[in-house]
Amino acid sequence: MASGPSRVKKIFAIQIVNSIITGILTITLPLLMEKRNISIVQMGLIFSVMPMIFQLTRLSLGVLSDFLGRKIFLIFNSILALVSNTTYYFAHSPLSFAFGKVTEGVKDGSLWAVNRASVLDEEGEKRWRLVQLRTFSSVFEAVGNLAAGFLITWFLFSNTILLTIVMSAMLVPISFSLSESVRSKFSSAEVLRSLDLRNRTAEFKKFLILFFTSGISDGFIAGYVFTVFLNQGGMSTELIGAVLGAKVLITGICIYFFTGIKITRLLVAGGATYAFSLSALGFTNAAFAGLLLLLLGVANGVLTNASERFFPALTRNGTYASDVGLLMTSFHTARTASILTSGFLIASYGFSSVFLLSSLACLVYVVMAYKVLDREMVNGIRF
Repeated sequence: MASGPSRVKKIFAIQIVNSIITGILTITLPLLMEKRNISIVQMGLIFSVMPMIFQLTRLSLGVLSDFLGRKIFLIFNSILALVSNTTYYFAHSPLSFAFGKVTEGVKDGSLWAVNRASVLDEEGEKRWRLVQLRTFSSVFEAVGNLAAGFLITWFLFSNTILLTIVMSAMLVPISFSLSESVRSKFSSAEVLRSLDLRNRTAEFKKFLILFFTSGISDGFIAGYVFTVFLNQGGMSTELIGAVLGAKVLITGICIYFFTGIKITRLLVAGGATYAFSLSALGFTNAAFAGLLLLLLGVANGVLTNASERFFPALTRNGTYASDVGLLMTSFHTARTASILTSGFLIASYGFSSVFLLSSLACLVYVVMAYKVLDREMVNGIRF
């Protein structure tokens, strides 16, 4: 095994390229779907395909990576990036876009199955490294958002998607050049044991419920919702990219700079800001909506900082990927359900319905998390 700074840099490089592609697709894909006559209800159904595909891939590959190493799954990510973006380039029907979402879900699942675990494999301050990873992810997703609006204007939708194919090709040599990580001897019994919730602490099981509630909140506003909301409000493509890019950039900055604050304070401040900005969003004009989305970026950064600090306390040496995968399975199961219903709710009751439901679920998550953290330590760590 070879590890150390050079390996971590390559993992971060893979994360950066993936995040830029995600940022570009966040703006481009919903608008491309509208241009190709995909309805809002169909969008909800198409986008709901991805979270559970993502999480099932993430969990299964994460467990296997504890035995087979991380490298092979980062190679898998790079190859599927080419497949998914090529699919979007040629897609014109709901079914073809759905196939793109399936391959994108597997592609992202293979990345997130091992990226946190690859960082946790290394020595050093692990909580700081995870916060840094999420910061890079958010900042470069923002770069993709900001670039997308101008790319669409200058080069049209198809050529913007073509650019993501070129960027995907960059991932292939990086992933193949990675050194291998630590491997454990493969055992089917050990695989089953790593997925057995009976082997988990009471704190771990409580956080499964907390992450489920967080997933409900996130799903109602995931994927296409903000892009279509701003577009139907009359905002230009360039400005949509700028606003959503600035929102994600603010999220990344806040993840980075709020590390030293007590986690219960972050939950209260983040939850209150999230609920206010998102609840007000459905009852305002496009100009003020941009400001509220920037405020929502602050709330997302604060809450993400808090959630990333849970993982080192809840995961165990040797089974990092499977532990993280189980926690996030809870999150993405709920997220899938709320994305699935979002298109129907928007079509029937407007965007304000999903904004209010997301706010309510976030407040429930914050209250539950605060009670857990205020009463007890998690694996000896007092947040």
